[in-house]
Amino acid sequence: MRPDRAPDGDFAAYVAARWPTLVRTLVLLGAPQPAAEAATRSALARCHRRWSVVQRGEDLDAEVYAALLDSWARLRLRVPAAREVEPDHEPGPGDEADPQPLAALEHDLDRLTRDGRAAVVLRHVAGLDDRQVALVLGRHVPPERGDEDTFREAAETVEVLAPPLPAVVAEGRAQRRRTVRLTAYALAGLLVVVGLATWLGTRSSPEPAPADAPPRVTRVESAAGTAWWANGVLHLAHVEVELPRVVGLVGIDDGAVYADDRGRVFAVTADGAVREIGRTGAGQPIVASDESGLAAWIDVQGDSLELVAFDVAAGKELGRRSIVVDREFLVSPRPIALDGDTLYYADASGEREWQVRDDVGGAVAGRGLVAAVQKTLVFQISPRTIQIVQPFFSVTYAVPGDGAQLSPDAAYALTRRPGSGGDDQFGRVRIYDARSGERAWTGLRAGDIAVAASLGADDEVHYVVAREQDLPGSGEFVRSSFSGPYELRTCRLRLRSCTTVLQFPHTGQLPVLAR
Repeated sequence: MRPDRAPDGDFAAYVAARWPTLVRTLVLLGAPQPAAEAATRSALARCHRRWSVVQRGEDLDAEVYAALLDSWARLRLRVPAAREVEPDHEPGPGDEADPQPLAALEHDLDRLTRDGRAAVVLRHVAGLDDRQVALVLGRHVPPERGDEDTFREAAETVEVLAPPLPAVVAEGRAQRRRTVRLTAYALAGLLVVVGLATWLGTRSSPEPAPADAPPRVTRVESAAGTAWWANGVLHLAHVEVELPRVVGLVGIDDGAVYADDRGRVFAVTADGAVREIGRTGAGQPIVASDESGLAAWIDVQGDSLELVAFDVAAGKELGRRSIVVDREFLVSPRPIALDGDTLYYADASGEREWQVRDDVGGAVAGRGLVAAVQKTLVFQISPRTIQIVQPFFSVTYAVPGDGAQLSPDAAYALTRRPGSGGDDQFGRVRIYDARSGERAWTGLRAGDIAVAASLGADDEVHYVVAREQDLPGSGEFVRSSFSGPYELRTCRLRLRSCTTVLQFPHTGQLPVLAR
């Protein structure tokens, strides 16, 4: 960032300078102009809400144009193909016979492959060099021949109005509310069955907890694209909150919901205000949806279990459901995911879904559900294999993995594979394209151990990384013996670039990332 400009001023200047070219780029890629403007506004809104991260990336223009193409790819799925309109009359002898520059160029561009067309337009309209084009497309595309003057002349025939900066900022806020985040926060994944059995057998009715002093809140703009906790501090987008112990964490808007090691569930607003909203069992997961503003957990009351749905913004419970308990504890009851208003959970009767606001439910088709976002489902079909079901694209893939989380747009699935080195305790991270089933680049290097991993907005993935060289010589990851610092790292999957947000010391407690 340039030192003479505040972040919003810098963003406004960038939008003013790039808006016409961004829109014209999409028009030359075949987008109707209204759709091109909508996709450009959406892409810039996504960049605005994480502008400081975008600026620190490898290449600012490449980051923005990658977001632009991704925004158009999403919109294209919902925009019907343009129809060719027949002329009102056949051209007469006096009619203009020469094609317009844009129409003539589009005719030639239609002959190219999608990547070839994107590459030549990015070079001659957006003005990107070969390295930047490769960053945007995620691969090197051999340059197509093209006359720069022809492209410039055609692009200039597309009349573009002034950039709608207020609409861009407003859409960025709306996108943040629509982003769906879910989590299952147990350190090893699912609830330890014996632990729940002990809890049910020994816990009496809950007693009121002593009032705690309000935690200290400091105004700090976070450089990370996610909420996270380490060393007694919860880091949100705009504040840091001193909290002694966070076991599980989910993000909602710029705030969060977390559980402590006593099973208390708290909501934290964007300005750091903390209030207790419920109780859960030790080691039980919390799930949340940024789209609907809901959170859910299992409430243990004596010998009974209830699923609680809580509206965080309104500060009230929306409903409860009794959980069918397997007294032999062969099935661990748990919330699995909140997809908007749909809460997926598991009990002794299998995996089920609950439409919270309508209070209707039913069984999930399939067994072993571990993740759900935007109707995309991931099932654990064997101890070492997950199945990704993409109903929107009508595809299903089986890939190696244990457990899973989906990105907010359901484009990526993150899972773990047991390793053979020092990361046995955590498993090696694998990321898959949920639409193609292909393995994606992770941003982890040899010797990296992902102590925590979380998929974020767009193509971001966040890590807390330890280095294998800092581990004890025994080969096992023993927390009390870990000597080196942690690294908070954010990677962009499409651009294959990573940023070290900061390094922080190890204090014996595992850091927690919101998911």
